[in-house]
Amino acid sequence: MYLEKCGIPTSTIVTTGFHKSARLEAQALGAPALPLVVIPHPVAHLAVKDVRELAEAAFESIVTSLSGKQGEAAPDYSVNYVLPHERQKQDEECSSGCDVLPGNRLSGKQDAIHTA
Repeated sequence: MYLEKCGIPTSTIVTTGFHKSARLEAQALGAPALPLVVIPHPVAHLAVKDVRELAEAAFESIVTSLSGKQGEAAPDYSVNYVLPHERQKQDEECSSGCDVLPGNRLSGKQDAIHTA
C-alpha cells in the first residue's frame, strides 16, 4: 500500500485462501480497488514445476498491475488518491527517484542518495 500511494505500481499476489482477507485489508487501508492477483491455494508444498506453472498463468495479470493498466480502479490506489491526513506524510516520505535518508544522528547533517 505504501508504494502504491507513492505512485509505484505493485502486484499483490494472494492465494484463494487469503483473497477475502486481502480485500478487507485493502479496504481498511483506504485502497478498496487495489488490484489483487489471485492464485490457487495452497502453494506451500508445491513442486517447483507447479509453482512455475502458477507463475506463468498469473504473468499477464501481474504485468497489467505493474504497468498501471487497471482502468477505472486505478484512481482508488494511485498517488493522486490520498486521504487528507495522509498528504503530509506522503509528501515527506515519497520522492521521485531519490531515496532520502534521515539526518545523520551524530552530526545532525541531512544525507540524501540520488539515483540516476
